[in-house]
Amino acid sequence: MISDPVRRVITLLGAIAPDGGNAVVTALAAELGRLAPFDEGELVLTLVADAHRRPLTPQSGPLIAEDVLADLATPQGVVRIEHAHATQQHARTREQLARRQMRSLVAVPIVLAGTVRGALAIAARCPGGFAGVPVQTLLPLASAAGLALMHALKLSGLHDEQDNLRREVRRLSAALAEREQSAFQARCESEAREAEREAMRRALEELRRGEEAHSAATGTPGTNGPQRR
Repeated sequence: MISDPVRRVITLLGAIAPDGGNAVVTALAAELGRLAPFDEGELVLTLVADAHRRPLTPQSGPLIAEDVLADLATPQGVVRIEHAHATQQHARTREQLARRQMRSLVAVPIVLAGTVRGALAIAARCPGGFAGVPVQTLLPLASAAGLALMHALKLSGLHDEQDNLRREVRRLSAALAEREQSAFQARCESEAREAEREAMRRALEELRRGEEAHSAATGTPGTNGPQRR
């Protein structure tokens, strides 16, 4: 029988799709709702250029600032805020929580290949909203979600690139077909003009031959023959 932590990881990895990570975020929110009910949450990936933030509910906004992200990279690796108004730490995050009307928060790191690559944060409107939530259950879920989201983003980029290539191939194929059609029409028009000229030459030749035959029969000079005095 598959244990709950393993099942959660399998669920998240199974949600990887070229959809920008939407299915991963939806699956994560559902798993968290059963494990640690929350009011708002976010998944943060620290990428090379910037942080990629994904809200876990439609109404969620930014919850954690750089001060919490910095603390998650320390050996302690977990940040709990039981009552936002009762602590002096993490001033910038407390401002964001106040803006979102959240009073408690728990944030755990996303660890990939031994390196902290982001965070999973959930918040509640009531103080001490996560006092009974064991952090050890959140850690593997956070890392699995980060890994799944990262692969979904990569897959989405590859998917978009393939779509762009397919569109470019279709565009070039259409342009080539149009050029070939134009060249075919030009050849047809050229052949038609040549056939028309050839018909005119044959008509003129037949006319000359008719005149010469008529002249020979009547003893009169042809149109192009020498004039008798």
